[in-house]
Amino acid sequence: MGLAPFEDRDVVRTAVAVTNAGDGLSAAMKIQPQELHLGETVYIVLETTVAKVRFDPADKDEPDGEVVRVHVLRAGTAAMVERKLVGKLLDAQADRIRRAAEEEAGVLHLAGTDVETDEDGEP
Repeated sequence: MGLAPFEDRDVVRTAVAVTNAGDGLSAAMKIQPQELHLGETVYIVLETTVAKVRFDPADKDEPDGEVVRVHVLRAGTAAMVERKLVGKLLDAQADRIRRAAEEEAGVLHLAGTDVETDEDGEP
């Protein structure tokens, strides 16, 4: 992965924690109220600032072992958007996550059987 060590300990993955996420969206909904319904899927774009970086144990049973680099993001302005604005990006990311999980599980794909996409979700 190429993550830099932290205090001579291997950093094995990264994670994100978002704070104040509801504040920006609540401010937006205050000037443009919307009714959301149970089970409804909504798409939200957040402006965030990296407020803190912390290193948590990767395994709670080994507090002096490998660590996870956690980026704590403070949310700012937020907006609800239509799926058509972010759908390709989300679909491409879901595909990358699926492929990584399959690769980790040892699933192989035959060349030419999957459509490769760029970072914008375009073939």
